[in-house]
Amino acid sequence: MDSKQGISTWQQKDFGVMLLKGNAVEDADFDGFIGHLTGADCRCYLAPNLSSAAHILNEQSIDVVFINVADDVRECLEVIMPLKTMVEKLPVIAIIEDHNDELIQQLMDNGFQDFVLRNDVDAKLLQRTIRYSIERQMMQLELYQARKLENYLSYYDALTGLPNRQLFYDRLNRAIIHARRTGEMIAVMVLDLDGFKRINDVNGHSIGDKVLRRVAERLNDCVGESDTVARQGGDEFKIIVDKMLRAQDAGLIAKKILQNLQLPIKIGQTEHFITTSIGISIYPPDGEEPETLVKNADIAMYRAKSAGKNNFQFFNRSTDALTFERLELENHLRSAIDNNEFRIYYQPVYDVAKQRITAAEALIRWEHPKYGLVSPTKFIPLAEETGLIVDVGNWVIRQACRQNVQLEKMGFDPLRISVNLSYRQFYEKNLPNVISDALGQTGLKPELLGLEITESNVMQDIDHTVETLKTMQKWGIKIAIDDFGTGYSSLSYLKRLPIDTLKIDRAFVRGIPGDKDDMLIVGATIGLAHNLNLGVIAEGVETIEQLEILTSMHCDQIQGYYFSKPLEFERLCELLQQHQTESEQPVHHGNPSA
Repeated sequence: MDSKQGISTWQQKDFGVMLLKGNAVEDADFDGFIGHLTGADCRCYLAPNLSSAAHILNEQSIDVVFINVADDVRECLEVIMPLKTMVEKLPVIAIIEDHNDELIQQLMDNGFQDFVLRNDVDAKLLQRTIRYSIERQMMQLELYQARKLENYLSYYDALTGLPNRQLFYDRLNRAIIHARRTGEMIAVMVLDLDGFKRINDVNGHSIGDKVLRRVAERLNDCVGESDTVARQGGDEFKIIVDKMLRAQDAGLIAKKILQNLQLPIKIGQTEHFITTSIGISIYPPDGEEPETLVKNADIAMYRAKSAGKNNFQFFNRSTDALTFERLELENHLRSAIDNNEFRIYYQPVYDVAKQRITAAEALIRWEHPKYGLVSPTKFIPLAEETGLIVDVGNWVIRQACRQNVQLEKMGFDPLRISVNLSYRQFYEKNLPNVISDALGQTGLKPELLGLEITESNVMQDIDHTVETLKTMQKWGIKIAIDDFGTGYSSLSYLKRLPIDTLKIDRAFVRGIPGDKDDMLIVGATIGLAHNLNLGVIAEGVETIEQLEILTSMHCDQIQGYYFSKPLEFERLCELLQQHQTESEQPVHHGNPSA
């Protein structure tokens, strides 16, 4: 036994045990207890007082602490209070003389893991008590850490460690209260990273996450200690700049952020470049409530995006009304599918030779709860910019298949319905799966589905285009090149494409019969298509003269207001019914000015 500094040490065993017996108790009184500890595979350290106990806890690897407890638990707790921070993560077991229910309850209430009777133990009992106490303590620590993490994640972003939305608004509320009292100004900044999706798409989300962490660090470097940088998810950050005397101070910080983020971000051996668009609102002129300030900063940020990105804009009430409408449309667009606000209108396609309707083009419309029927020219570009066009386009495919099956069940002649594919949707890897699922779930025959893709989109990646269209065509789906003549496709590429139809853009049809150039272009296009064994659809036909000339040029199919404007599904059914019961002569159903 080694007696340095009043510490007794026994042979090295599995558990590190410290026994705090107190100065009033003789070592000999614990000889039997210590012998059982040694038999329980423990390396034991006997501490007669707090000083030696502190030394043991600092110098040795201790797994469990035994404390000799007198009848007065409070006196015992006062004695060990100086050791509280040193033993709070260790299981503490009380050594008592006799079984006393009241004393035992007090021990458990005050954090002791277990108890043993000093004169009624053996090695096996001690070993089991130690092991169970350690396990219970570990479980309690894990639970504590889990609760601590849960509390942390309630206020901080897990990826960057920045305040999250909840803490951001809490601090903004506090900043506003302080500013009302002092008369100071506050700036709220909304930042959206430009081109971050490209970094994720090209390099993967793990690299994207690292870039976001670096951005967070740089943003923190650009603001003061009392300011707040928060992450709201994705690639959007918000900043509170408080205690300002001039609104221009926010502009200086925004400039600093723009300059800082323009520097390359090096991850491994690769340099990544990122910029940001910043919108700024000022308290109190731009709002006195947190939600108003954030909304107005958001509007200003969208104006910064529209101004070419990589700049900052202050909220301007007189010029941001349109931006606000756009922002509101975007927010509603995200839930429009779930809220069943989209509708498909169908514009019939008339077959000149068969003299009847044989197809229709599916055109999406949005019935907005506030703005009514929103023009596609407003919401389609917005959907493309935000990436929502993929979800919207996939919905159109499914809905067009469903409603075409309904037409078949209602007894109408087979009708091919064509769906327009946006650039982003066409180049999505899972497009074939989306179409296959839509056909499989609805039971629509593939030959009754058509896909239309614009000439310019086709040419973006010719190899991908050929591979994708071959797959669709192999299934029996009909492929059309939309707006033909407005892009830049060469004849060699056109020959490679597995397509069935060319659609002549309405810009050329509109010039018939007055514009000789348009007449030549339309005639040449029809001749080219037929030489390549392709069908031709002329879009935008509005007059009997245009119909007669296109018929004389042997155009296969006609689409336009001369026959019908785009119709809701119910009106389409009525028109189909009318055509099945009337003569096969073309009927003028539309109105060019409708």
